[in-house]
Amino acid sequence: MFSQQIEESIKAGQVFAFPTDTVYGLGVSFHILDADQRLFALKHRSSQKALSVYVSSLEELEAVAQQSLGASSRKIIQKFLPGPLTLITKHNNPRFPQKTLGFRIVNHPIVQQIIQKVGPFLATSANLSGFPSAVSADEVKQDFPEEDIVMISGECSIGLESTVIDPEERIVYRESAISIAEIETVLGAPCANLSKELGFREKIGIHVVKTPADLCSFLLSRPHFKGVICHQPHPHTFYSVLRQALRSPTQEIIFVYDLCNTEYPILSRFLGVSYDSGYAL
Repeated sequence: MFSQQIEESIKAGQVFAFPTDTVYGLGVSFHILDADQRLFALKHRSSQKALSVYVSSLEELEAVAQQSLGASSRKIIQKFLPGPLTLITKHNNPRFPQKTLGFRIVNHPIVQQIIQKVGPFLATSANLSGFPSAVSADEVKQDFPEEDIVMISGECSIGLESTVIDPEERIVYRESAISIAEIETVLGAPCANLSKELGFREKIGIHVVKTPADLCSFLLSRPHFKGVICHQPHPHTFYSVLRQALRSPTQEIIFVYDLCNTEYPILSRFLGVSYDSGYAL
């Protein structure tokens, strides 16, 4: 619920947590100088890493960037935005020392209402750096139990992060909700994939098998397994079960997931499996 009190708190520069079409975010008003440092401190994240600017339209994006977008960026916006994509572009805004900025135009009524009430804002995902993203207000509270954060409750419709792309350079920095193949179709040219290893994989032991029979074989070979078992993972709850795995005695999880017989091939990128891989990982 977006109340008058929440609006006033955001305008005063307070950090707020909010649902998006992807995962929960932490935001601060664009109009409060140096408020972004509060986000970096909350997440224990280097201030050298960029935040995303949330805007409501192409016109608002270009106003913040202080320059017009190129043809490739306009193609991407026309096809995918509002939606689960972060667009990287060069800018001429002297406020930001980085050469590029990331922008989101989000398909979520709460985000649209925030921008309507308080204008553009800066944001990052609402989780500690290196941990699975939060997809609910309760998970945000688990990560930041002692922090003074304005909490805006709501549902995240997808549950996975946005795809991050620089259309003019044709570079994908993170492949997620929108695939590289979809982007290349729109641009009519191949893109470089610079997606990095997911940080949470360093903290959680992730195993994947194809069938229940494979699961039985795995458990027989690992009698001391005390992690989480997840049958047929779903994007909307994927990060939540990873968080359960972090709380398990052995901090590991096994997914029963057959890429050839799933409604959610998108998860193969997160599980590290492909059509020609034999599992178990």
